Amino acid sequence: MPDEAVIRQYLLGETSEDEAQAIERAYFAKEETLDEVGAVEWDLLEDYLAGRLTGPSRTAFETHYLRTPEHRRRLAVARALRTE
Repeated sequence: MPDEAVIRQYLLGETSEDEAQAIERAYFAKEETLDEVGAVEWDLLEDYLAGRLTGPSRTAFETHYLRTPEHRRRLAVARALRTE
């Protein structure tokens, strides 16, 4: 299973194509890997909303992660849950 730092880089688009494919194979093969990716993704969303992402990480989040409608919806859900 990839470690948290590698998963975070994957979510931010900072891994090589080979690394990204290896992570994707891992989370399709094992549910616990998919769960770990989801947990790291949630932490990443929380870090963004709390202003803990800075510099290149913040830029990668805004330009890579948020480029898909699904990821923008996840951010909206995380934001809504924070305000409740």
